[in-house]
Amino acid sequence: SVERLLGELRASSAPSEEEVRAEYRLRPDRYREPEAAFFRQVVAVDRPSAEEAAKRIRAGESIEKVGEELGAGRTGFEKGAAELRMFRGNPDPREPVLFRLKPGEVSDPVEVPGGFAVVRLERRTPARQVPFEEVRDRIAEALHARKAQTAIRELVKGLRSRAKIERLPLPEEASTPPGSPVPSPRP
Repeated sequence: SVERLLGELRASSAPSEEEVRAEYRLRPDRYREPEAAFFRQVVAVDRPSAEEAAKRIRAGESIEKVGEELGAGRTGFEKGAAELRMFRGNPDPREPVLFRLKPGEVSDPVEVPGGFAVVRLERRTPARQVPFEEVRDRIAEALHARKAQTAIRELVKGLRSRAKIERLPLPEEASTPPGSPVPSPRP
C-alpha cells in the first residue's frame, strides 16, 4: 500500500549520527544564541500608574504585589509573576532598556502595545554557541524531514518516468462511430 511505502521511506530516511554532527559543524551560526536578558515586568494601562509601579518596586515591594494592584487587570507574566527572556536584537521597545540595566535594577516606564511596562532585570546570559547535545534532536528531526521529502520526491519522479498512461474509451464512446458526436451523459 501507499501508506506502507511512505512509512518505509520515512523510516529509511533517518539521518546517521555523523550526518547530524556534520550539520552542526557546517552551520555553526544556526546554533548560536545571542545575549539574553531575563526579566519580570508589570504592564500598566497608563504612564502615571507605571511610574507608581516603578517607584513601589524600587522601594522594595514585591513586583507580583504591585502587578496585582496596578497591572491593568491582566493575568500571568504581565504582572511580574513569571520570568521572561528576550534576546539582544529583538525589535521590542523594552530591548534597549533591558540591556542598559544591571541585575536587580528597575526601569522607568517603557511604552509597549497595550500600555506601559516597568521591567526589572533579573540576570543576563552572554551570547553562546549552543552545545551540540542541546540541539542534537532538533537537527536530527530537521535532517530526517528533509531526507524523507527528498526520498518521496525521487520516488514520485521515478514512478512518473516509468508510468504508461493509456486512455480507454468510455462505454458511450465505444459504441459511437469515429467522428460522430458523443452523446451527453444522462442526468
